[in-house]
Amino acid sequence: MNRIKLIVCYYGKFPEWMNVWLKSCELNSNIDFMIVTDIKLGELPSNVTILNIGFNELKKHFSNVLGFEVSLETPYKLCDYKPVYGKAFQKELDGYEFWGCCDIDLIWGNISKFITNEILDKYDLIGKYGHLMIYRNNEKMNNLFMQKGGTFQYKTVFINDNNYSFDEMSGMDLIAHRKQVKQYKNLKVANASPLYSRFKIAGTVSEKEFFVWKDGKVLRVSGEKEVQIEEFAYLHFSGKKPKNNASKEYIEKSNVYLSAKSLENRLQEEFTLKEIEEKNMFISEEIDKTEKRKINKRKIVSVLNKTIKQKMIWIKVHKGVSKFNRIERENV
Repeated sequence: MNRIKLIVCYYGKFPEWMNVWLKSCELNSNIDFMIVTDIKLGELPSNVTILNIGFNELKKHFSNVLGFEVSLETPYKLCDYKPVYGKAFQKELDGYEFWGCCDIDLIWGNISKFITNEILDKYDLIGKYGHLMIYRNNEKMNNLFMQKGGTFQYKTVFINDNNYSFDEMSGMDLIAHRKQVKQYKNLKVANASPLYSRFKIAGTVSEKEFFVWKDGKVLRVSGEKEVQIEEFAYLHFSGKKPKNNASKEYIEKSNVYLSAKSLENRLQEEFTLKEIEEKNMFISEEIDKTEKRKINKRKIVSVLNKTIKQKMIWIKVHKGVSKFNRIERENV
């Protein structure tokens, strides 16, 4: 029995890169994955299982688990329910020391290189972003979402249709801080910034680079005079939807370029400066600034189009995120 089971609830059409995601799961053979869905899937890796349950049935299940009728009208709202998975899927988690919630808009690298047995032995909560949060499978952690400390109380979150970002910084991370949970926040992930059309890790300096999934590892390859290789636990797409042009052969051998536009076969084995030049998507700082302004403008328009209630939630969530970031800076 593996120590960790990761759960993703997904309703709607699976993305083009689903076969790549599944292969990246398979290569993490010491972790089990469970997809909760009403969609039929073909042959699956041995460490991936399906829990077939209809969307309305899942809503009823959450209501029964929580003891009140919940609001769950769209699949996107499931993000708020991620912290409930440990309580809601206890039967499926029997025997596991840890459970986690994760997303599908990512490609896994070698997870166990970054989440070691030493980390699992020491911490009760691993990660700080909703695309991967891992909880110790015990009563305290499975009921952590009921505690105070987040921007919104759990009952408010679950009886309303709106999205509250309850699964991460303004929600569960703040609750974990208040309850003094042993949380490992330094997980090395390639979290693509939503402020760029290309894959660029949030908070990093712009430079010539590309990303690749090779030998089951997620790598960032960069360099002007010599090749620099940096490895991550996974690459999160942050809402970007690349085309999947990778063939079965190259997915099986896990040698695939990862870009915001597409996933492509990678023919060579060694990394070179020439390859960096050819695959790099960064042009200039000025173009980056122009693109950020355009994307920020679209975000502002999106916020202005929200209802008054949605705007108030958005403001409070961002205040919660700022509070969490401030706590992190103070604890460095």
